[in-house]
Amino acid sequence: MSSEPILPFTGQSTPGLLVVLEGVSRSGKTTLGQQLAEKSPRPVRRVKWNSHAELAPVTAELTRRSELSGLTSTLLFIADLRLTFEAVALPALQAGEIVVYDRYVYSGWIRGLLRGVPEELLRQITAVFPRPDLTLFLDPGMETITDRFLRTRKGGGWFGVGRDLYDRRFPDRLDADDVELDAFTWFCGEQLRMYRELADTEGFVREDHVQSFLDLLDR
Repeated sequence: MSSEPILPFTGQSTPGLLVVLEGVSRSGKTTLGQQLAEKSPRPVRRVKWNSHAELAPVTAELTRRSELSGLTSTLLFIADLRLTFEAVALPALQAGEIVVYDRYVYSGWIRGLLRGVPEELLRQITAVFPRPDLTLFLDPGMETITDRFLRTRKGGGWFGVGRDLYDRRFPDRLDADDVELDAFTWFCGEQLRMYRELADTEGFVREDHVQSFLDLLDR
């Protein structure tokens, strides 16, 4: 993979700071977001993936009914990200605030590629976003991630554990004792592989997340 950035990010810079938390499900993004808000000497505006008040419930219902293809699910998630960014994040950034995103364009990029969305289309529909000032990548390892999944199993859903992909690719494994766990493990493994490839090209911070955040505020 090239050492040049993968995503174009043509969005304009703002007076505020855009901080992004990335990683697979159960990697600790929510907890880190809370830590950043507590440690920050300035107020933090936290924004979640797939959180638009009107679009998110529609996406959730279509997902529950397994009625989304890889392309339509990706387009809906990116649309939610853009609507939320324009309504919530952008005004805050223009006002000079700190915005912390729990998942950003990178999640849409990785999940879209896994679901067969053409790379050039993904570039086009994500280019309007600004490049983050700091991207913190959480990678606690599959053992930790799997243990957290087994202890909660909440909020995974059909798409969340990658069943739409797993069931098509491994039809001979669907009678396993815990196919949901198998799908989740496989799906997270595929995402981690791609996240780790992006980490260098996109400048993800892998360690000392809180200190890196505080250092950013001191610049």
